[in-house]
Amino acid sequence: MESNQEKQEDSVTNNETYKLLTVMKALIADKESFPYEEDDNGNMMLYPNVVFDYFTKSEEFEWIEKKNTLTRRFKKIGVRSEQIRNEGGEKVRVYILNLKKFQDFCE
Repeated sequence: MESNQEKQEDSVTNNETYKLLTVMKALIADKESFPYEEDDNGNMMLYPNVVFDYFTKSEEFEWIEKKNTLTRRFKKIGVRSEQIRNEGGEKVRVYILNLKKFQDFCE
């Protein structure tokens, strides 16, 4: 018979928000392996193709077929999608993650 604590732990590890946080934390820890930018406000700007590839290679999110599915789920953890102008002046879509807020959310 499972104890309440074991049931609670199972519930947490099967929770999609927990899985999003876990994979995103791993991605951030591996940030030297992919292109990204940081601004003066502590925001990390990640390129959707890189993030999508990283997530779909994880066991938890290998089922996702479209970037917009992932983008919708990111709202749960405070990651937003925006268009910005790159150095060449063209608009590019990025995921914006405030590192401080993300770390607070993880705690």
